[in-house]
Amino acid sequence: YRIDTPVIVNKSAVFRGAGGMEFYSRKWMTGLYTSSPTMDMISVLGGVYFYCDKIHCYNISILPTSGTALRLKGSTPASGSTPDKILSLVSGAIIQNCSFDGFYDNMKFDNACQFTLINPLSNYAVRYGLYVDAKNWRDAGDSSVIGGNFFGTKEWLGANNRNSTAHIYHKGSGGLKINSVKFNNKADYSILGEIAGDTVIININNCSFENHNISAIKYSKTANIFRHVNISNCEFDSYKSGTKDIDIRAGIEDINIIGNSFSSGIVNSANIAINLNGVTRARLMNTYHGYANPINAYNCTDVKEAALQDIPQGSNLY
Repeated sequence: YRIDTPVIVNKSAVFRGAGGMEFYSRKWMTGLYTSSPTMDMISVLGGVYFYCDKIHCYNISILPTSGTALRLKGSTPASGSTPDKILSLVSGAIIQNCSFDGFYDNMKFDNACQFTLINPLSNYAVRYGLYVDAKNWRDAGDSSVIGGNFFGTKEWLGANNRNSTAHIYHKGSGGLKINSVKFNNKADYSILGEIAGDTVIININNCSFENHNISAIKYSKTANIFRHVNISNCEFDSYKSGTKDIDIRAGIEDINIIGNSFSSGIVNSANIAINLNGVTRARLMNTYHGYANPINAYNCTDVKEAALQDIPQGSNLY
């Protein structure tokens, strides 16, 4: 279905397609597409319930300069009071088994909270695969991204070849939980957090990060409160010189980076697995391969790496 005019969802709605999208053979049964380089194809306003399942959204323009496939846009609060803020948000949306291809931002959830994004496939965004914020009320509740794949560079466009800024850009919207997601193909950042509101928890678990240009995960803040960052059981594999796989800055507190495996394909003194700058209370326990200096901590308070005890080696195992 070709979309030439923006679809505005101002009442609770269910979008359900037949699915069947296969990335490599590029086949699908239900597809929504546009040739506009600037349009928000589907915009969901505040105070409504939205559910979307098994739909493929794609942009056939060469290089979009704005716009998105799916925007959880919200509405302007009537008075700015807490009840009006709640009603202005898109709260509790569920988007599952959908794919997004070739928009400026593939998904822009800029006034959303408590959403659940399940098994997404995001390809070739110009800027962000997923933008996350709740600008009207930035501590309105936790959201989740579960499973799926985020890919970056569209390599066959020649002079218009694109490099995504970040697969996921996180500005606010309460806590964010990211679990069992694959991040691959070139983007500057897999997850870029520039927190502009009081957000209190980040959980990133069981994910895989490869081929990032600058960092797999970078977080900084401008808000007064930002604590509880937990990154566990993930795989980091970098192949570019000068990367910082995890980079956390600007007074963030209570950090656990535990049970991850870091591997650098380029042994370079500038490559760092974990870079901490100005953080408080961090605990680290991971494995590192291919780094001259895997950990850097500057101007930090109470940062410790767990000391492991060697296990005696016997001659026989039963």
